[in-house]
Amino acid sequence: MVKNYQQKALNNQFKKTYALINQALLSTVGELGYIPQCYYQTNNIYVHDDAACTLLREKFFSKIKISRVCAGKAYADGCIPEYEGMDTVANANNPDAEVPEGYEDYGEYASRGCTFFRKEAILNDRTVYVATDGTIMFPYASTINILAVDVNGVKGPNKWGYDLFSFMLRFDGSKLYYGGEGCMHVEKGGVGTSTMILRLQKNEL
Repeated sequence: MVKNYQQKALNNQFKKTYALINQALLSTVGELGYIPQCYYQTNNIYVHDDAACTLLREKFFSKIKISRVCAGKAYADGCIPEYEGMDTVANANNPDAEVPEGYEDYGEYASRGCTFFRKEAILNDRTVYVATDGTIMFPYASTINILAVDVNGVKGPNKWGYDLFSFMLRFDGSKLYYGGEGCMHVEKGGVGTSTMILRLQKNEL
């Protein structure tokens, strides 16, 4: 369990980080002068152009003070703690779940379509960006359409729904923004990204 004072600190870090990534988006769009074709529409249709996505990722991270980038073996190279993945969280949350035919375990089934956020991929096959303030960020793939963020870096608890959240890049017809959540299972006792954003908007954090 996270104690009240620890939760307050994590809430403050969430607010700070959420403002940071959305400000980076705003600055990027302002510099480009247009909305790059690389986002999820509000109906979850994925709009994707390879060149636009590459440009958006590069510009986005140029707006954030980055101290270190680990491409690949991020855990072995010390950029990230040992995070769980969608597969291992699903297994832990559902120990008695029936395993569908053709899958090794329930977690493999529950993380289908989000394989890049399985534990093995996170530890060994993601590009991780560490900000100068310690915030850890890693996109789902080569784009920033889904972005995982550990709001307090290597400090604990390093759990999905506590200090580690996944954001989905959306366009509502007028602005580009990060909402929640893409490819994320919340660890027991945690809270989803969408709930955290809603609480923030209601001044409940």
